[in-house]
Amino acid sequence: MLHSKHDQLEIKALGKIAGIDKITINKQWLESDKVTFFDSIFYGNLLVQLTRFIIFLFLSVFLFIALYFLADGIINLRKRRLERIRQKKIQQVFANHSLKSVGDNDKKEFFKRSYIMDGYKFLKKLQSHLEDERSLALEIKRSELTAKVDNLTLGLRVGTWTDDPLEKWMTTVVIPQLISKGVVSLNDNNVVHVDSNFKEDLELLLKYLKRE
Repeated sequence: MLHSKHDQLEIKALGKIAGIDKITINKQWLESDKVTFFDSIFYGNLLVQLTRFIIFLFLSVFLFIALYFLADGIINLRKRRLERIRQKKIQQVFANHSLKSVGDNDKKEFFKRSYIMDGYKFLKKLQSHLEDERSLALEIKRSELTAKVDNLTLGLRVGTWTDDPLEKWMTTVVIPQLISKGVVSLNDNNVVHVDSNFKEDLELLLKYLKRE
């Protein structure tokens, strides 16, 4: 029977064959033409499979790189937004409150830069470091030792190993910087001295800025 290729025909069994009580259709043409999901994926010879794998690998790498840069961009946008908020906040503190270090540009810039870049948590950690005289004395001695052997170690700093990046930044950069500026010192009797104005201003900033 002639029919359009787009028509979906249903085959029905009619009549009888000698010795057979019933005629049934076990498989229609539409069913025989169906392709399974796995057949559609793994269809083709070895060269086709290899080409398909290379394309899939390339697309996977491209997607991974795209997602990485997208996530990095979102993190950077959030960081810049947070830094703008912090900058506005600390400028208001300097404008509305009298700090003893306001006239000292180095100390003022240190407070401003530290808060904008690392936030309230950094200033709080700095305060805890300055209050721990025993650890501070060790940091001062370590900094002095590092300065003496700096040329021999090719500029490598002698520091305490830590997985916390903020703690590492504090012990290897910030404390030595405060020592070099005379904010923190150690007298002949191994007694730690912290600049009182710096310490008071740090306490006031923590009070005014509060937690983010």
